[in-house]
Amino acid sequence: IKFCNEYIKELKDGKKDKSAANFNTVKNSIVDFFRREKVLVDEINLDMLYDWERFLRTERVIKRLNQFHDPVTTVQKALADSSVHNYMRDLRGLFNHARKRYNKKSLGIVRIEHYPFDEFKIVDAPETKKRNTQVSTVKDIRDCNLKSGSRAELARDLFMLSFYMCGVNAVDLFQIDESNITSGRLEYNRSKTKGKRKDNAFISIKIVDEAKPLLKKYMG
Repeated sequence: IKFCNEYIKELKDGKKDKSAANFNTVKNSIVDFFRREKVLVDEINLDMLYDWERFLRTERVIKRLNQFHDPVTTVQKALADSSVHNYMRDLRGLFNHARKRYNKKSLGIVRIEHYPFDEFKIVDAPETKKRNTQVSTVKDIRDCNLKSGSRAELARDLFMLSFYMCGVNAVDLFQIDESNITSGRLEYNRSKTKGKRKDNAFISIKIVDEAKPLLKKYMG
């Protein structure tokens, strides 16, 4: 758990908040499962994975601290295959990072010898249902009359801006400014994958006329 906390902090410091949040959720679940804050790496073994999967698939009571650091008790519903897949995948990711940190094979140092994920088959994630939006629905969203300055207006505008700009993410819209516009194109590095690609996830999209007033309205 101490390693998990350190690694999650490294991710946050590197602005990888989404990955940090996913790993933090799994770390909390491991603490819930063992009912203690100290878990030995040897305890993450094949039997534990089977028991933890059964634990995830049952309804359970969990305690967390809210934003005011007060304890809050909630009921966690049993997880379906897609969520169980994600939890197992992220625990495997934490385990892999621990092995990478503490095992130095070139020096003959192997502190974490076992690897339970070789024998444990993670449940397959079900195929995502197709969520294509009908043209008529897009038009209804575009043309609806909403109160100026309302959250509904913000939702409509950002939906349409993302539609016009080929699905640009909200986190990227939040970070762009006029320096990202060159010769009528929006150019930026996609936050989600810029650390994983040699081109730093460079994106260049033509700014269509319909998007221009929305970019001007929300940029910065």
